[in-house]
Amino acid sequence: MHVEVREYDPIWPEQFQILKSELQSALQNIPYISIEHVGSTSVPNLCAKAVIDIDIIIAPEHLDATIHAITADGKYVCVGDQGILDRWAIRPTAGRFNVSPRRNIYVCIEGCLAVRNHLAVRDLCRCDAEVRERYAEVKRELGARDWPAVLDYVKAKTEVLESMLTKAGFSEGELEQIADAQHAKPYVLVEV
Repeated sequence: MHVEVREYDPIWPEQFQILKSELQSALQNIPYISIEHVGSTSVPNLCAKAVIDIDIIIAPEHLDATIHAITADGKYVCVGDQGILDRWAIRPTAGRFNVSPRRNIYVCIEGCLAVRNHLAVRDLCRCDAEVRERYAEVKRELGARDWPAVLDYVKAKTEVLESMLTKAGFSEGELEQIADAQHAKPYVLVEV
């Protein structure tokens, strides 16, 4: 399997804004905290798989209402936490590979490890050109290989991501939790 890693495309932030507007409409009666563009498409000048990753950050008491609001019109379905504590994946009912732009949407409890991971990698890559370039080199090199499954590509990025999260102040225990969750997923839900 080949993982297509593309050079940065300035259309990605525009695609996020369109998806964010759609989500804001669905969530108009839900007190969410924020809707964040995460993953590599959220970082200017970083190569990425062309998948828009979105975290909807909420207080825990609004979980059921948030999921219901997003899935009520039938465009999306909740596929559960996929083994990631305090983060629920939302997929297009048409199939995640049959919609444009491709997207991964997550409902995340404020302050959870998954959302802290997503925001830390995004913010570090946005502000540190050296880190961003090192990550891009790894992604390009790994993207050029053939993989049995996308999860193998994700696992191959573990070392560089752990280095980045260490720089961002994550503890050894947090790094272990992130690695364990990432490696246990049945299929990739996020490409950071």
